[in-house]
Amino acid sequence: MNPFSLLYGDYWPVVLVISGVVTWTIGLLPPWFIRYYWVRRRLSRLQSFFITAGLWFFNVVFFKAFLGTQGYSLPLVATFCYMLLRKKPKNGAVQSKETLPQPPLTHSNDALDSLKKIRWHK
Repeated sequence: MNPFSLLYGDYWPVVLVISGVVTWTIGLLPPWFIRYYWVRRRLSRLQSFFITAGLWFFNVVFFKAFLGTQGYSLPLVATFCYMLLRKKPKNGAVQSKETLPQPPLTHSNDALDSLKKIRWHK
């Protein structure tokens, strides 16, 4: 008999795939969100280290408390988290919030200028 069948049941390949997807999603979704939607730039080494350490601690507590597993792949997930936060942008990519394109103005001075040009009769 297969040792995985003793641990995970007859559907052990499905269980392993689902647990891998859940582990990597929970582990990498927060740094991906921080890097590409919140900060929108490459983080420093210190910032990346502290964010990775905090997320690793959260993941250890989460997996131990809610799922009852050890989370043996969490050091690898933390390594990829750090790499994701430190990843260099591609050439021509936006590097910081200051270089983001500004939205167009919602009002125009043309209307005010046209009112100034009108000759008001007395």
